[in-house]
Amino acid sequence: MYIDGLPYLLRKLRTVKVENMGTVT
Repeated sequence: MYIDGLPYLLRKLRTVKVENMGTVT
């Protein structure tokens, strides 16, 4: 469960980071 949840969180965080960078830029 933890292993399955880890990639999900990383993926979500990565998406948020990309969106934030795109918005800032």
